[in-house]
Amino acid sequence: MTHDELLAKINEYLQDCEDHIRMEGKEGYEALRAVVAIHKPVYWQGIEMVCDWCDITSYPCPTIQAIEKELANG
Repeated sequence: MTHDELLAKINEYLQDCEDHIRMEGKEGYEALRAVVAIHKPVYWQGIEMVCDWCDITSYPCPTIQAIEKELANG
């Protein structure tokens, strides 16, 4: 999934928390959204996608991969 799709999915979870007045999960999703926001893809030397935060030479970085995996399982 793209970075924007991942942020949209987290925003859906946040909206669900607000819609159902289930505030117990909201802080966790807000923190998760903040982590995803800083681990965004950028072009390195105009060629390759890298994580702007990790400076790893591939995107998605391990952090984003772990988040995507957990969201897919939940």
